[in-house]
Amino acid sequence: MTFSRKLILTGSLLITALLVLAVVPLWNIHVLRGDVKAVAEEFAELKVVVDINRHVTAAKRDLGSSPPATARAIEHLQNAVKTLDQFIDSDEEREVLGPDHLNEELNFAEIARDKLRAVIAELGEPSASQPQVMTPQMDDAIDRALAAANALSSHADQAVRHAELSAERRTAGTMAMTAVIAVIGLATGLAIIVWQYQNTIGPLERLRAGVRSIAAGRFNDRVQAQGDPEFTELAEDFNHMAAELEGLYHNLEQKVQTQSHELVRSERLASVGFLAAGVAHEINNPLGIIAGYAELSLKQVDDLPKETADQLREALSIMRDESFRCKQIISKLLTLARRGPETRQPVKLMTLAHEVAALAEGLPNYRDRSIRIDFSGCEDLCTHANAVEMRQVLLNLVVNAMEATEPNVGQITIRSRRIEPEAELIVEDNGCGMTPETLEHVFEPFFTQRRGRAQTGTGLGLSVTHAIIENHGGRIRAESAGPGRGSQFIVTLPQNCDADNESSGAAAAREYA
Repeated sequence: MTFSRKLILTGSLLITALLVLAVVPLWNIHVLRGDVKAVAEEFAELKVVVDINRHVTAAKRDLGSSPPATARAIEHLQNAVKTLDQFIDSDEEREVLGPDHLNEELNFAEIARDKLRAVIAELGEPSASQPQVMTPQMDDAIDRALAAANALSSHADQAVRHAELSAERRTAGTMAMTAVIAVIGLATGLAIIVWQYQNTIGPLERLRAGVRSIAAGRFNDRVQAQGDPEFTELAEDFNHMAAELEGLYHNLEQKVQTQSHELVRSERLASVGFLAAGVAHEINNPLGIIAGYAELSLKQVDDLPKETADQLREALSIMRDESFRCKQIISKLLTLARRGPETRQPVKLMTLAHEVAALAEGLPNYRDRSIRIDFSGCEDLCTHANAVEMRQVLLNLVVNAMEATEPNVGQITIRSRRIEPEAELIVEDNGCGMTPETLEHVFEPFFTQRRGRAQTGTGLGLSVTHAIIENHGGRIRAESAGPGRGSQFIVTLPQNCDADNESSGAAAAREYA
């Protein structure tokens, strides 16, 4: 049964108890009102009987006087008869104490009236010259009339006492019944209050505890779904909300960690770049002098003996090549500190991918790798960028993927994906993959754990790529299912196709050259 139906049922029980508590006293009051009315009527009858006795007694006294006052006696008797007639007529209209009581009263009243009428008839017309003397028969008739009146009085008195006793019993019964009904109603009300408290406050307390847990950050806490269907559904909805909040919190926490990591990485890149900018001039000049003297010395070793000349030529070549390599490293470091050229134009990603793939396939060390381009449904994707830098980014990623794959089986895929209002450029390989630790540090400068080859590089290629992408308002991330399961680098850039894009790749090639 639902909570709402239980409320309706308990409310109906309370209303029924209140109605019974109200009806029973009202009914008893109504009955008491009848008893009071009966007592009042009997008192009125007693008054009539007293009046009749007064007239009859006065008539008997007048007849027994000397000389007898017959006329006054007859007048008293006629008044008594008249009162009895009125009593009989009015008594026939009242049946408060029942028909038996009414019949007895009428019988006594008629006996008294008949006796008095007989006495009046025997007395005849009053005469002043010959006053009528009361005979024994008259005296007996008057006594019988008085006896009937007294019996009527006694009967009325008994009826009054009976009505009083009945009223007292009914009052006591009404009070007892009212007390019992009140106790039952009170017990029922208390039981309903306790039941409603347990079925209402209990679930609400559990919900409040759940809300406090959520407010305290314990999003994995759940409310036990029990009780009436309404509270069960509410608990289930609350648990669903808590699960969504937990997921949202974890996602937000993960995003905060990711953004914090990106911020730290960007600060590191900027710090390295600013450091390189500060020392580049001081290092480049000595390196230029070393490279120049190495070039000059190479031209002068021919005059020396052949064996000595070969040794010097090899040493000088190493000095020259390493000097140039140092200058390239410094140039890459400077890329982290300074922004690229501000000349940006729409770059069509598919055209750029084809041109970079053609360049990469021509590299002598990686001709045994295959490159596949998949821009299905995304042929028109383009972005507003520096074409040279975009070419450098994609070439770095492709070469990095080639280094991670094995000869003859290595496959690199360049594909794109439309995610309005951005575009994704994805470089995917089936190479050696990366561990979670490598993924965490792959864009940091000087991280030299090269995938797929023993020779370590400068560790700046992906750092430079990351700096260029961020400078263009984009993002780059690396993903891998684990060692031996390949990797993919995902570049996210804003879409911009306002221009013709007719030769963005060609412009990039010209500027890059």
